Parts: sequence; C-alpha cells; structure tokens
Amino acid sequence: MNCLCCSETIAAEANKEEKICCGPRLRGLIATFTTVYNLSRYNAQAIICLMLETDLSVGSIDNRVQEVGRALEEPVKELKSRLQKEGSLLIDETV
Repeated sequence: MNCLCCSETIAAEANKEEKICCGPRLRGLIATFTTVYNLSRYNAQAIICLMLETDLSVGSIDNRVQEVGRALEEPVKELKSRLQKEGSLLIDETV
C-alpha cells in the first residue's frame, strides 16, 4: 500500500488472527449456510463467491465450518448440562 501524502510504500505485519482468510461475519455466514440452510460446502462456496465476488475454495469453506464447530463445543456441552437439570423444557409460554 502506498502513502497518499508521500507515495512511500507502507507494509504492516498481520497478526495471527488476521491471517485467517475470513472474518467473523463471513465465518458466521458460512456456518449458517451449511447448518441452518443445510447447503453443501460446494453450494455454500458458489453462493458466497457469487454474492461477495471473491474466490474461496471448498476447502476454505470446510475449514471455517470446522472452526465454528470447535468454537461451539464447550457452549453446547454447558447448555446440555443445564437443560438436563431443568424440571420442564417448554419452548413457548403455553402450559
């Protein structure tokens, strides 16, 4: 990148988290497409590449799905544990 004032080339070292190809919103979108909407990795890749005019491989899509799955392991375990201790599990307010 060049400085707008003096045209000097500027370079910054990305930290470890920024080296991942996808930010949290794109990871969330990928996870939503592949889980909530049950799209295949190929279809999720096609839609994302079309919508965002980017080029992500199916492998990158799968890696993001795996990352989200690992990130949710502990919260899911905790939720299951709490739900097992509940006396009744009503989804809505009806009795």
